[in-house]
Amino acid sequence: MEIQGVVRCISEETQVSDKFTKRELCLEVSSRTPQVISIEFVQGFCSRLDTVSVGDKVVVGFELMGREYKGKVYNTIRGVTIAAV
Repeated sequence: MEIQGVVRCISEETQVSDKFTKRELCLEVSSRTPQVISIEFVQGFCSRLDTVSVGDKVVVGFELMGREYKGKVYNTIRGVTIAAV
């Protein structure tokens, strides 16, 4: 899946554990009411955020991920590609 929007913020790389790193991209998307969504890039995909800056219009390829834990479902939007428009 893909989504297009304007970069609002890009976090620094965070070391979650010995073998897991992630970065967060905040993307403003147009709809009836503007929305800001968080997309996480993990592991080797983190460096893909080095090619964009706040204010850039981009298209992001992503996967929707979900998991159940103690009867509750948690969703994640995981980025895999990013390119300037």
